Amino acid sequence: MSAKLNIRQLKTGKSRHEFVLEGPDLEFDTTDPLEVVGAKLWIDVDNHVEEIYVKGEADVTLKLECARCLEPFDLSRVHSLALVIKLARRGEIGGPDGQSSDDFFVLDDGADEFDFVPIIRERMILSLPMKPLCSEDCKGLCAKCGTNLNIGSCDCPKDSVDERFSALQELKKSYGGE
Repeated sequence: MSAKLNIRQLKTGKSRHEFVLEGPDLEFDTTDPLEVVGAKLWIDVDNHVEEIYVKGEADVTLKLECARCLEPFDLSRVHSLALVIKLARRGEIGGPDGQSSDDFFVLDDGADEFDFVPIIRERMILSLPMKPLCSEDCKGLCAKCGTNLNIGSCDCPKDSVDERFSALQELKKSYGGE
């Protein structure tokens, strides 16, 4: 299902619309290990013939990969929407410089539908965490053997020092440190 609203067939006044989107509806090109599970969009529309005011929320669920343990996990986010859609009549476009912006959209005479998917997709991308974590207390992977420390422990020595830092260890000892 798509999230397209037929603007030209809207009745004057207020109405409520709901859309359910599947993962493929919101796909976008990225090199990140990311999968869109699905989304629900609720919008309240107030049609004033020349301008349409839209307020709503998009509840999006993504499948991400944890940056510490590399396990997949679901992340749900709710994105608020508040925008104005201006309908151009006979080529006359009003509004701020006659251009669309983040929350102001201009539709020309020939457009019948307004698609909310690009807006939801943009909000999803902007809300992605820089370092996605399955939980704040994720223990990650052992640097030596790769064991997921959330699932179990490993037998790797915990006090081993990287050879590259051995000079710093000697310096610390010379100043009375442990």
